[in-house]
Amino acid sequence: MSGTNFFNNFPTVPYRFGDNELPVTVQNLSVYIDAFEKVREEHVFYQTYYIKNNQRPEQLSYAIYGTTEYYWTIFLNNEHLRVNGWPLNNSELYPQAQKYYPNGVISTNGLSTDVSTVTRSICSSANFIIGATVWVPASSTIAKIIKIDDNLATIFLDAPLSVLPGTGEQIHVVSVEEAANYVIDPSNLPTIIETTTIQKSYDGWDAIHHYEDASGNWVYPSYSSLSPHTFDWSSVNTYQSVSYFQRLTEQNDRMRAISIIRPETVIEVVSEFNALLRQRL
Repeated sequence: MSGTNFFNNFPTVPYRFGDNELPVTVQNLSVYIDAFEKVREEHVFYQTYYIKNNQRPEQLSYAIYGTTEYYWTIFLNNEHLRVNGWPLNNSELYPQAQKYYPNGVISTNGLSTDVSTVTRSICSSANFIIGATVWVPASSTIAKIIKIDDNLATIFLDAPLSVLPGTGEQIHVVSVEEAANYVIDPSNLPTIIETTTIQKSYDGWDAIHHYEDASGNWVYPSYSSLSPHTFDWSSVNTYQSVSYFQRLTEQNDRMRAISIIRPETVIEVVSEFNALLRQRL
């Protein structure tokens, strides 16, 4: 059976696409789950394979079975491919990381100070929260906080790295109204509600996702046991850090490990699978 005709064995169901008033008939692909799992339970005809860089499903099928016709068995046999899709080529990883993580990120010392000069852990601040508006005087930038990583005292902004200053500069939480007035007229300086100091600025894809020890366990910077709990960035080393880009690359590499039907048994397994499908029509 050719790969293009394989899905002819699947029963059909009515399905309405978008706002179409009338449903159309499509193959009910969900039937593969029970059928293929039943075949898997009865046979031990599988082996591990590592998808090569730039290798597409049809190419893999040809390399293993001498034909492109069995590419679909790779997806049916590997749930992570069905859920996440085919692994990216190495050349696609950096552009994809830039697409996934386009925003600027700042790390801090974990502390913030309000207008009454009270200093606290930034993770306990009622002002440095997701959705808050911040002002970056050094670059005359207004931005929104879109994410906060308390474990790393890191703030993600809806602004690119190019407008974020470096070590020692400050960012301030301000009101939405005064931020809007500042955008219209930069001489209208907004009232500062709370402040934190930048430790380092990153592109989102280059920001630290976590640190790892020699055994690969995730670790984080230590901090003072006394209030206001300053972060000690010297407690971790740069060589221990794993960036969002590195993590994406590692996850992509793990997706390359798959289970395939052994070449000598693929015809038997596929035949039994198709027979079982036909019984369920």
